[in-house]
Order: sequence, then structure tokens, then C-alpha cells
Amino acid sequence: MTNHSAWRAIGLALAVTLSGCGGGGDAPPTELPQSLAVAAPSTAEPGAEVAFSSDLAPPPSGLTWQWRFGDGGTSDDLQPSHSWSSPGQYEVTLTVSNEAGQTRQATQTVTVGRFSLIKDAACTGPGNTGWCWQRPKPTGNAVLDIHFQGTQLGWAVDNAGQILNTRDGGATWTRQDSGVTTSLTQVRFADALNGWAVSDSSTVLHTSDGGSHWQAQATGAPLFFGGTATMMPISATTAVWFSQYGNGRFTLDAGETWAALPGGQQLITPSGTLWQSDGIGLTKSSDFGKTNKRTLDLSGQNRQLLRLGFPDDQHGWALLLEFGKPQPPYYTLVFLTTSDAADTGWQTRSTTGLGEFFNLGLFQLYADGKGWAVSSGQLLRSVDGGSNWSPLSVTVDGQPVNFGAAQARDGDTLWTQLGNSVTLTRDGGATWTTLRVSAESPFGFARTLLFGGDGALWLNYGSRWYRSPDGGATWQRIFGGDPLDDFSPLSALWFFDAADGLAVSAGGWLVETSNGGLNWNRRSLTNNGFNFGSARMQFGSAGQGWLLLNGTAIHRTTDRGASWSTPLMPTTFSNLVDFSFVDATQGWALSADGSIYRSQDSGGNWETQSTLATFGMSALRFANASVGVAVGAAGQLARTTDGGAHWKWRPSGVTSSLSRVVFQGEDKAWAVGSAGTLIRSTNGGLGWTRLPLPTVLDLKDIAFADADHGWIVGDGGTVLATVDGGRNWTLQPSGTALNLGSVFAVDARTAWMVGANGSVLVTATGGY
Repeated sequence: MTNHSAWRAIGLALAVTLSGCGGGGDAPPTELPQSLAVAAPSTAEPGAEVAFSSDLAPPPSGLTWQWRFGDGGTSDDLQPSHSWSSPGQYEVTLTVSNEAGQTRQATQTVTVGRFSLIKDAACTGPGNTGWCWQRPKPTGNAVLDIHFQGTQLGWAVDNAGQILNTRDGGATWTRQDSGVTTSLTQVRFADALNGWAVSDSSTVLHTSDGGSHWQAQATGAPLFFGGTATMMPISATTAVWFSQYGNGRFTLDAGETWAALPGGQQLITPSGTLWQSDGIGLTKSSDFGKTNKRTLDLSGQNRQLLRLGFPDDQHGWALLLEFGKPQPPYYTLVFLTTSDAADTGWQTRSTTGLGEFFNLGLFQLYADGKGWAVSSGQLLRSVDGGSNWSPLSVTVDGQPVNFGAAQARDGDTLWTQLGNSVTLTRDGGATWTTLRVSAESPFGFARTLLFGGDGALWLNYGSRWYRSPDGGATWQRIFGGDPLDDFSPLSALWFFDAADGLAVSAGGWLVETSNGGLNWNRRSLTNNGFNFGSARMQFGSAGQGWLLLNGTAIHRTTDRGASWSTPLMPTTFSNLVDFSFVDATQGWALSADGSIYRSQDSGGNWETQSTLATFGMSALRFANASVGVAVGAAGQLARTTDGGAHWKWRPSGVTSSLSRVVFQGEDKAWAVGSAGTLIRSTNGGLGWTRLPLPTVLDLKDIAFADADHGWIVGDGGTVLATVDGGRNWTLQPSGTALNLGSVFAVDARTAWMVGANGSVLVTATGGY
């Protein structure tokens, strides 16, 4: 038996009520327990049996009890089990009574939801709440930076303010709550616990517990910092944040306060020594400019500092131009080095083989004396501290390599872009490896190569990152979607129940799931996967459904999308934008030029019924066999009451383009469009009223789960939700900045939305 103190120790909710008084007879009534507690999980899946118990076991003789489960179900078992068919919050109550009618009660709330759909997903809220990524995993956002601390521990940041953490070298990732939605461009850690994430504007986030908690910091920097921002942690408490234009801030107390760095050309070594060029020489400071020591004096000389580098705290080099030569190129290249942080000054060394400075790109030397330079696209190498430079002749696939954008990692490792791939050397240029992901060919171009802490290579193709644990022999996509998703966004979505669903693009890419979106399988419906328009999809009973692709064809299925017919409409019908079926046989289609087509045999045959004689129409919906509404550009809105034979223009009250119209029953209708437009009708589309929304972005779809709960989705990751039938709408964090094209809800807590790059997101908590 578990006693009451044990229940209290595990934090069970307890509510106790004493009611009634009675008695009679000579024997006193059985004494009620002084307190009462129930035990059960706080969450459950629909249909799953949940076991309940209490600290009433074994119960004294003379007491009775009853359980109520919040959905009408009851039980008089001492330790019952119960399941709920629908998601929601249910209050479970245990009532204990004695012979005198006295009672005590204990209650506990159980939240029922489809939480299996979002387990371990990257979600917008804590504890897998809000909207969560299902496709691609772990995120479809553009990951902008990856940083490893050691061999296994790492972080990634993306353009929607998301921070992801890995503890296995990057094979799997989990979300950390950043608290922001702005684009994060860099993440850096001083050790396993202390780190910063930053944007190119003024956003700076700090953590002291490995990212379990992130906190925004005020730096006093301008809103737009100026160019690419770089965060450089020196220690757990010291960090520098600066831009490519010389603006900068530093902290000595883990970001509690930030101070401005001195202006001008700067370089900071790993230990935090600040090197600064002031036009007449070079100074160094160990306290970020509070005190300075001049290490190089150029006053009164025809010399100018051009390049400065410190691969570590002691070893440095400087390139200067000395003017005054009587013949071209009218300058001399002066090469200086130091091995003691210039404590004993700079040593002048001769250097040969660099060519003209004005053609010099990459120039990097390391403490071991090895270095790389690029002059006029030619790769040069030095192994004697920069005194002598030798050209390397590099050919890949029989073609000479131009090293205009080369990146060096150390004295032996360098890579550069090569067409749509990357070529890499790890042995000082003796051998070269071409790194290429075959799935990206022929359209994808490799952009960035990173080196993981565990030795893995990371290759970036725009929004996608691939990881290779074997030096480039094999690649696994870690971030970003299927490359084919780039060519046509998902814009139509349908779920038959909480398990089986379809999403499709205008180009004919269809993805399907049989487990609520935990897995999505792709197949092609047409030979054309390159279309950035919209698709439309609708299903009726018995698995019958219709699909509009490419603006020219409506397809039909009778097996819930497992197979689709060839196009049903004549090829003379073009620029179709939408269709609507009210039953298994009657349907209408709309073209952009306002032509209305009708079918009375499930879409087998179509006839031109009428025309609106306008352009820019975009959406159509019928409430029943008589009443329908068509909408389009500049707020155009037409209504029919005779099954499409005749149409009358109705004032929409807006001039924004309308992109989708839906009926909620036969009387209530909604339309959404550009610039955050939402209009509503409560009389079957006869009159319309605009409702204010907290966004000005273009809206693409609206869907309701029931009379009260609904969502709107649109561009820039816009999601709005209502819980009061549309009287009020609130913005919800979507977790992405991608354009969203369609939303579908199966109940008040479970909905999916799809959009650009093949993205699919789901909520099991109503989006909150």
C-alpha cells in the first residue's frame, strides 16, 4: 500500500471536499480518510487505457466510492482503468462516501492528446507543445551555423531562431528553447556549458547550462550591427562580439554587461589579446583597449598595414605595403613575423613568390610554419614560415582549379568550391578529394564545408546539410528536406483520420502517411515536378476524392489516393485554380479568367456553365448544391444561388487579393487573402465583414476543427488560431519562416500544416 505522504512526494494534484452531515442510530458512521489522493498519468493518448489508484487501499468497511472520468464515464472499482476517445482535458474525480452521506473528493486533470505524433520532435513550446516538425526532421528551416565543443557535443542555429543540440556528433538533434524567432547566424561555446548565439542584428543569447536555458542579453549595440556578426568566447565569462566593419562589444562577466571595443581594424587572439591598427602603427591590449602597448610604429613612414594574423597567442604575422618605388608596381611588400606576441618587436623577413599584393586573396600562416596563399586564383604554399611560396598545380576531373574562394583550416587542410562540389586536401595539396552529394546533382551547389568534432565532414547545399563520417565516401542528410521539394511547395493537405493523410504539390509530388505523419512517403503523380503554383484536393465518402494539378487537370481517386485517374477535363480547359464537390457526383471548377465548369458525374465529364468575365479569380467553394462563392484579385467576390447558372458580384469590403474561401456549415463562410485579410459572412456569402488580424502577411488557407477551433496559415510561417469561433484570432509561433500553404485539423488539438520545401508541421496541443 502506498501511503498519503508518498503520493504527496511525487507531486500528485489533490483536491479534497467535505460535504454533507448525517448520522443516526447508536453506531457512529465510518470515519472518512483525513485526506485523499488519486494517482494516474497526467497525459494519455486517445483510446489508451489509463490505470487509476488511490491511497484508499484497503478501504475501511462502511465506505463506498465512485470514479467519474469527465466524459460521462464512471466506475465503482477501487482501481479502475479508463480510456478517452477524443483529445481534451478531463477532470477525474474520486468520491468516497460513508453511511451518513459524508463525502471526500480528490480530483486530477488528465490531458488527452496525440502526443505520440510529436515525441522527440523540435517544437515551438516546452515539453513538445505548440507546432512541431514532422517533415523534414529535425527541422526544415535553413540551418546557418553548426558548432562542436569536443567530439560529440554540438549546437546548430537556424533562420527562425531555433537552437538544436546534439550529443552524438550530429547524428541526432533535439530542440532547445531560444525564446526568439529572429534569424540566428552563429553559435559558439567556450566550454560544454557556457555559450552564446547571435544574429547579424542586435540579438545576443547566452546560456550557462549547455543550452537548457537561453537568456537574451542587452549589449547596447545598434539594432543593425553592421555586416556579418561574429561571437568569440574567450572563457566562461569573457567574450567578444564584433562585425566585419569593426563595430564590437566585449564582456567580462558572462554578458551581464557589455562595453564597446575601440574602433578601427581589429584582431583578437584566442586568449583575448586585442590587436589594433590606428593608421600609424599597431598596438596590443590585454584589457580590450583600456591600456595599450604600441608594438609597431609606422609614423613618418611610407608604410601601410594591410594584413594581420595570429594563429595562436604568440605567433603572428603582418603584411605591409611600402610605397615609393620608381617603377611599377610602385610598392614593396614587407613581411613581418613574431613568435612572442611582439614583446621583443617584429622581425622583418624576406618573402618571395607571392606575386602582386593587389591580386592576393587568401593569406594564412600557422605556428608550424606552414601556410596558404592565393594570388590571381593560383594556390601557393609555404612550409618555411612564409619566406618562400611555391605554386601548386591542381587539376580535378582534368580541369584546373581556380582557388578564388579557398578556405584554410590548418597548414595542411584547405578546401574550395569546384562547380557544384567541393575539393579538399588534408596533406598540404599532395592529394585532393572531390566532395559531392549525388542527390543534389545536377542543380545543387555545395557552399560550405565544416569539420565536426568527431572527424565527420559537413557539407552545405543551401538549406540542407549533409554529414559524412567516412571522409566523403557516404553522406546522410541531417538538416533540410529532399532536394526535389525545392521545386514545388506542398499546397494541398487532407487527413482522413488522425493516422492517414496526404499532401501534394502543384507539380505532382505527393507525400502520404499512415501513422499521423511520423513517416511520410513520396511518390510522383505526374512527370512534371517543377511547379511553384498551388494544388487543390478534396475527398468525400467511400474514399472518393479529387485533385487539381498544374492548372489544367482534375484527377479522381476512389481508393483514398492510392491511385489516381488520368486527367478528366478537356485539354481546352486551362488555368484552373480551384474546384468544389458537394456530393459524390456534383462538382464545379473555376479558371483564373472566371470560367465556371460543372460536372454531374463525379468529374467524368465537364461542361462550361457560365463565366464571370473577369481575370484573377483564385478560389471557389459551394455550401450546397445551390449556393456557392468565388473569390479573386482586388477583393473580387461573386455568389450563386442556383447551382452556378448565374452569379452576382457581392461587395467583399476589401481590395486585397483573396486566395481561399471555405464554408463552415451553410451559413457561415470565410475568405483569406493578401496583406493579412480575413473576411466573414454569416448569411451564406451574401454579406461580408472584415475582421482585424495581427499580421499584414499574405494568408493562404483557413480550416476549422469544430465550431470554435480553427487556424489560418500564410507566408513567412504565419499561423493564427481561434478558440471562439473566429471572433478573435491570435498569432501562434510556427517554428518556421517558410511560406505555409495549407492547414487541416482533425480535432481541436490536432492539426497539420504544409508549405515550402516539403515542410509538414503538426500540433497535438492546439498549437499552444
